[in-house]
Amino acid sequence: MKIKSLSALRLSLFAIRYSLFLLLSLFVISCEDEEAPTAPVIDHLAPLVEWIAPVNGDDLSGTVDIVFTASDEGGIERTQVYLNGFPPDDFQTSVSDDTLFTIEWNTCEVEDGVYILEARAWDEAGNLGISPALLVNLKNDTGPREDHIPPYVWWIAPEPGSTLSDTANLQIGFYDENVVDSVSLLKNGALVSTIAAAGESLDYLWDTRADSDGVYIWEARAWDETGNMGSSPSLLVKVRNNLDPPPEDRTPPVVTWRSPEPGTEVSGEVELSFQVMDDIGLDSVKVYLNGQELQNLINLNEFLDADVIWITSDYPDRNYIIEVRAWDSSGNMGTSVIVSLTVRNDIPRVIWVPDDYETIQGAINASEDGDTVRVRAGVYRECIRFWGWNIWLESEYGSKATILDGTNFNSDIFYSDGGEDSTSGIRGFTIKNSTRYGIQIPGITAIKILNNVIINSETTNLFLRNNFCIIRNNVFANTSTNIQLRNSWGVFENNIVINSSSWAIWNVNIDPNPIVPDYNLIWQYGELTNNPPIHFGEHNLIDVNPIIIDEFYHLDQESPCLDAGNPKILDIDGSRSDIGAFGGPYAYPVN
Repeated sequence: MKIKSLSALRLSLFAIRYSLFLLLSLFVISCEDEEAPTAPVIDHLAPLVEWIAPVNGDDLSGTVDIVFTASDEGGIERTQVYLNGFPPDDFQTSVSDDTLFTIEWNTCEVEDGVYILEARAWDEAGNLGISPALLVNLKNDTGPREDHIPPYVWWIAPEPGSTLSDTANLQIGFYDENVVDSVSLLKNGALVSTIAAAGESLDYLWDTRADSDGVYIWEARAWDETGNMGSSPSLLVKVRNNLDPPPEDRTPPVVTWRSPEPGTEVSGEVELSFQVMDDIGLDSVKVYLNGQELQNLINLNEFLDADVIWITSDYPDRNYIIEVRAWDSSGNMGTSVIVSLTVRNDIPRVIWVPDDYETIQGAINASEDGDTVRVRAGVYRECIRFWGWNIWLESEYGSKATILDGTNFNSDIFYSDGGEDSTSGIRGFTIKNSTRYGIQIPGITAIKILNNVIINSETTNLFLRNNFCIIRNNVFANTSTNIQLRNSWGVFENNIVINSSSWAIWNVNIDPNPIVPDYNLIWQYGELTNNPPIHFGEHNLIDVNPIIIDEFYHLDQESPCLDAGNPKILDIDGSRSDIGAFGGPYAYPVN
């Protein structure tokens, strides 16, 4: 009995264990069937915003509907329409469905003109979607707009170069979007008649017998009701009533310039248009470019209507003077007005050092007028010369990071031969350890010297002679005589001049120097100036500590140089300029 009971007990325990195993297996299987928990997805997608109405460039008036769509998978939380960058308070959005939005806009409440509309939408995650900008033109004022366009005026008759006698009919055409009020006629620059305008043309009868034989220049001028004036081209005609042999000819040919307009920029092939006329006959006509013959026209009659082609790409970009000279058969010479034109064919290049050229001088030697040589950070042991070319030399990151070191060079670090104009300059360098002059400019030039630190020159940090340079926002320090000036007419302002063992600014002239340094800080010197003295402006800070905080000549927050520069010159943040290398509009950010 005992053995039977024990066996039954063992079987019971086995059954229990097996049941527990089955339950555990089912639990594990059920857990494996469940999906593992995942992290929530963060919404970074902005809503899509698009315009429905109006369309770009529409003319609007009265009350109009502004309609746009805004869609997002997570839903739109709010929308707003901006007008010229600001959200008007009265732009209340109504929702037609989940994605279509409408605003009713009374355009009469703002002035006529061009406006920019922009729709913005935010989703529930805070992402912002912005529509393209939409330009519309409001036209509610139906009255006449302010007129600034002059009338068009031209000659209908006679033909240029005509020979006239007895009574000649001069016919003028004119047009204006509104109404032409009157037309005036000028003969050889003198007013002959002013006629009330009617229609689109008028006739003037000229009794040529009242004038002597010869060449005449006519011009028509028309005024509209607003007072705008338009002028016709010049009309050259000849009067011949006397059939007797002409007396000795002492009258030169008449030359009128037609196009291009003086003072304009030209490129490529240019037509130089002009007219020449003589009462006896033309012998030759020549076109001069900067005093040199460009074109010679021969085998001429009494009248010449010419278009001379000038291929400007054969010439460097710069200003040119054009003049036309004409000779008649008696040897009399007539000339045109002198016409100044500017050639602009080449887009100025940017040459990088050391990317394009290993040295700064190598890049300058490869440059042309108008080019920029830009220098990356580093120490450059070389001396620089501009050769009279109009080049802009600047560092990428400023004087703190870009150094011209003249150690062991028996030369000036920067030298200008003269001849540069105000488009040339040197900006953003530390120029140090010259065995002579840090910067020497002995020739006539208008070069700019901006935001540099010139220090530790054995002789002088800056020497100027016979020039019109602009010296602004530099630091000159640690030398015997910091500045030497001789016949200088330029600008010297916003500079720090410190630590001069002898002279701060020395006048090399036998007379007072024309330049008047102003808005500078000058400190720690043996003598301020010599005799005859430099005449200083009344805004300089003399014998005042600039409170410089490091070797790069950054200013302390308590420096008197802050906001003490020329008030007409602003810093890059829009405030009044600081004195020193980190002030003015060409300064590099302080870092």
